[in-house]
Amino acid sequence: MNTIKHNLLQGKSMKDKSTESKLLYFNAIEVADGSGLFDAEYALDAFNLPLTALMELVDAKLLLYFEEENVAAIVHWKMVAAPSQKKKTTIYPEVKNRLIVRNGKYYVKSLEQNADTF
Repeated sequence: MNTIKHNLLQGKSMKDKSTESKLLYFNAIEVADGSGLFDAEYALDAFNLPLTALMELVDAKLLLYFEEENVAAIVHWKMVAAPSQKKKTTIYPEVKNRLIVRNGKYYVKSLEQNADTF
């Protein structure tokens, strides 16, 4: 496992997280589409996890959450996904279009950037 991935999954990023948020993060990696996006409700329901687990990961800047669509993005997808998981396609194109990648991490596009794409 490369150092960045190891630090994300087993290091400081996860050390102080609740058991529920850790379980959610690893489940999210498994259920995410090829772009690192996943149905948040499905991921929470799979193990009967509370919404607080999701919000803990959002607060830690490990996930981005789009409440209206109930879709979340794994911020470090390019680093944590197995090579066979990484694809350019997504089942949530409307959410993916609101994201940009900088230094291998997802960020939400600013309103100015969104305006430039139309």
